[in-house]
Amino acid sequence: MDLQNYRVVDLTHPVSARMPHWPGDPKTEIQQMANLEQHGFNLNRMTIGEHNGTHIGAAKHFVEHGADVSAIPAESLISKAFKLDFSEPALQDHDFLISGNDILQWEEKFTPIESGSLVLFQTGWSRFWQNSEHYFGLEKERMHFPGISLAAAKFLVKERQVVGIGIDSPGIDGGLANDFSANRFLAEHGVFHLENIDNLESLNCCGNIVFIGALPIENGSGSPCRILGLVKESG
Repeated sequence: MDLQNYRVVDLTHPVSARMPHWPGDPKTEIQQMANLEQHGFNLNRMTIGEHNGTHIGAAKHFVEHGADVSAIPAESLISKAFKLDFSEPALQDHDFLISGNDILQWEEKFTPIESGSLVLFQTGWSRFWQNSEHYFGLEKERMHFPGISLAAAKFLVKERQVVGIGIDSPGIDGGLANDFSANRFLAEHGVFHLENIDNLESLNCCGNIVFIGALPIENGSGSPCRILGLVKESG
């Protein structure tokens, strides 16, 4: 593979104690435990939830006996990726859910989604990352942010046999979801999910290769991860 024809894109939000956290999830904490002056080296202790920041979710997140994150096949973490941009409708309607028909229309305009690939949904939501209240669309007891419908999840799993689905918002199901139906369906069929992705506007619609640096946590339902994209240059 000639990497000279590709550029590297970082799709990961930096890990910080200031980053948004799903309501009720453990906060991220970074505490210095050693420093150069006293110890001759720097060392931090970090406390972080499995689903904090840019992260992957394994089947175990929603299925009792589902595979944990360490059991996700390594070959699934490097895959061809299709980027579907639905930023315009999502930014107009904060509760927008991408439908199966939306995906079909995208395919008619661009190209069919290939079996064994990763599908990433761009909603433009990552622009709100620095404002937790806006990012989650907090309003009394409700949240408002875009996601995908159960029908869209079924279409991608059953008709396109994808290995994973990702989105640049806080959750695959959208803010109004109360049963996580799309996520549960993915888990039941062994398809992982990625959430809180950044910088999707830097990917092409097609021809991307994505590397997911997930920690192989035994019994883990997910893992914060570094996601990198290889984007083929035109010309």
